[in-house]
Amino acid sequence: LICFQPRPEAKLQLFCFPYAGGSASAFKLWADGLTEDIELCVIQMPGREERLGETLMTDMSMLVDNLVKEITSFSDRPFAFFGHSMGAIVAYETALKLRIIGARQPVHLFLSSRAAPHMQDKSNPLRFLDDASFIDHLHRTYGAVPEAIRQSEELRKVFLPILRADVELLETYAEETSEPLNCPITVLGGISDPAISKEMLTGWRTRTKSEFMQYEFPGEHFYINSEREEVIRSIIDDLSHN
Repeated sequence: LICFQPRPEAKLQLFCFPYAGGSASAFKLWADGLTEDIELCVIQMPGREERLGETLMTDMSMLVDNLVKEITSFSDRPFAFFGHSMGAIVAYETALKLRIIGARQPVHLFLSSRAAPHMQDKSNPLRFLDDASFIDHLHRTYGAVPEAIRQSEELRKVFLPILRADVELLETYAEETSEPLNCPITVLGGISDPAISKEMLTGWRTRTKSEFMQYEFPGEHFYINSEREEVIRSIIDDLSHN
């Protein structure tokens, strides 16, 4: 867990879960946009940035068990989760696990650019594709592979194993329980996202006994970069009602 701007006096912590291939730095600029009473804490998974030498994780239950240990030992305040794409599934599963063990649970779940578990399409798994086809498919579908990585063999050597591990994590994941959570869920997405439809996001409605909100923003799968200020504003607004 990384807090770019520690705020020990903050009333609430916002834990952010990165997308496939992503790292904690993807959320570094978010701290500036949040109010002083919210402390930003970002998940840094093994095998990226300062954890580059560590073994990548491809098993969802193992990852979630580790996250639950970290969060329960780290947090002494109410907290909310924000997960983008792969991070949305990881955040959701972490919330479920916290409930199972009887620990403090998030006061709000923000899930971005990811279909609800029962609406996942697993008909064409990507993890068995050769490197070129794998990169091409991911980029065409999500815009997930930056130009620099596509053009550089050196960068691909670093980036591809991370992306492959994350894709395997997602493709081998199976939801064990769909019993609704007690906290409100807000889903967010890009209007022009070629991979995630409005209906796929609406599917999350069945995963909460509480309020359900849905917002659309201009942009595609990674709308959270171009619309960062508006996204943060929506999060702050929804959290003010908790």
